[in-house]
Amino acid sequence: MNANEDEALLQEAENIAIQHMKEKYDLDVVITSEKKLPRKAVAEISLKGHVVDQEEQRFNLYVNYERKEVTSMGMSEDFKQLLIDKGYDPFKK
Repeated sequence: MNANEDEALLQEAENIAIQHMKEKYDLDVVITSEKKLPRKAVAEISLKGHVVDQEEQRFNLYVNYERKEVTSMGMSEDFKQLLIDKGYDPFKK
């Protein structure tokens, strides 16, 4: 893959992550970093971010760029508590 294709994959993964957080948890988020994992290991992009205007409510997630879906997510204690307060089980798939 060339740099333009990688950049397109990163942008698409960021859009998928933002849409996932909005649709699943009704949250507006900011993606602060993204990294494409080695292709021979897995077809995923790692993204980190936080809730808009709430930098302590951090999360990281992985987007499979072939299936175009979020595959897993980790979160700070503050983000976990936010989900619980909103009535979500933060560990339910």
